[in-house]
Amino acid sequence: MNKLLKLALAVSSLAFTSTAHAQLLNQILGKLLTPAAATQPVTTEAPYAGSSGAGFAQPSPAQNAALDKLLNQRSADRELAQIIASAKLIVRRAIMASACASSPESMNELNDIRMKPKSYTWLDKSDISKTDLTYHDARQCTTVARLTFKKLAANALEVEVYYISPSSHQADHQRMQFRNVADSGWLIDEIYMNFTS
Repeated sequence: MNKLLKLALAVSSLAFTSTAHAQLLNQILGKLLTPAAATQPVTTEAPYAGSSGAGFAQPSPAQNAALDKLLNQRSADRELAQIIASAKLIVRRAIMASACASSPESMNELNDIRMKPKSYTWLDKSDISKTDLTYHDARQCTTVARLTFKKLAANALEVEVYYISPSSHQADHQRMQFRNVADSGWLIDEIYMNFTS
């Protein structure tokens, strides 16, 4: 690699008659001179599945693992376990959106999976987990500490989500309801106001 860099630098001192040659050399030099740390790491984790990432903090690998562990817990109720398994992707996306949203407006990203799309504004603070966490570092996601599932009907699920701030250790929770609609699959029916614990 060092020899290749020296060669590219030597060639770069030659005069080119074509701007295409010069542009090609600049591209090669740019790739050679860019430190490995400056390149973007390949990641399989998005802020939450389906997100563009705009307006969301990045969850840590430990936060992703903790949520996945909670979502994969076995339920003694076989029917509830089947409902949870079939709704898991939408439930995970909604929970991570709330845990990682930097502002209520960020929640507009969920409109594609809401039964009734909603235009979130700064007034909708209760829909994100950080609302009442005064000392939480908003650049971080809150950690999902516990999930409680309740079957409302054969096609409806309620999830109570308990969040803890990794920076301030403050806690909060909220309820989310999901409904399985014949032509659309699982959708968010409602996200209820946070109640500070």
